[in-house]
Amino acid sequence: MFIISLIGTILVKEGPYSEKSGDVKFKDILKMFKKNKALWISQLSGLIGSLIFSFIMVAATYYLKWAYGPENLGTLSAVWGATILFGFVVGTAIAPKILKNFIPVKAAIFCNLGSVTPLFLIFVFGLINPVIPVPLFLILLFLSLIFIGMSYIPGTLISMEVMDFNKVTGGRAMEGIVQSITNFTLKASTALAGLATGAVLVAIQYDAALYESQAFIDSGGQLPAGLLSGLLLVIALIPAIFGAVAALILLAYPIKGVFREEMYSKLEHIRQEETEEE
Repeated sequence: MFIISLIGTILVKEGPYSEKSGDVKFKDILKMFKKNKALWISQLSGLIGSLIFSFIMVAATYYLKWAYGPENLGTLSAVWGATILFGFVVGTAIAPKILKNFIPVKAAIFCNLGSVTPLFLIFVFGLINPVIPVPLFLILLFLSLIFIGMSYIPGTLISMEVMDFNKVTGGRAMEGIVQSITNFTLKASTALAGLATGAVLVAIQYDAALYESQAFIDSGGQLPAGLLSGLLLVIALIPAIFGAVAALILLAYPIKGVFREEMYSKLEHIRQEETEEE
């Protein structure tokens, strides 16, 4: 994976409009946040929307273990890993065709809503029976992961629009700063998801050492009644709610419609002037 990454990095060629911003001061960052509404709206939506995958990841293994038995965890973990991989691959592969007629923000909204629909169905099925048939559980997660994989493209394009807005309003794209903020947002969402999952496990008095002990098994001990339901909250309902909220936040994203057309018209004019100066 390192070699593939290295080769990919070497093959990247800077476009004709890449720039060296030079030293960026703190006041420049504050100015960017003040002027660039698209930045903080996209980051807020990204923080909340990224929780979808984070919540699924931190809780799905727990559910696979206790819903279907610790003795099956090895096999199910392998299947779950393949589900994640192929979900992302399929989502990324089909995204250009499915999203080609969407502007970035509308594509992001579409992906958010698409990813949470299967999760909501998981929660509904869990209300009927907390032990969802494993094929149904994994298929619904796979569908959600396809949309999460698709969302990478509009998410990247939104970041590029934010940089273009910086260029139009402030003269500099601030590419590195925007990317750094985006990476921080992703890390923060992972931490929040882990914190929330831990809170749920504490609330239902989860004790893995106890449940796996031979004494507990020999005594015919029963798992807490709310364990699987609590895990389904983390895997399905909570991320579904966050995904819907992320989509609603993006409705306030300003780079769309006439504004977007005018912004890129100005950007083209700026680039023409820079080319003439060179």
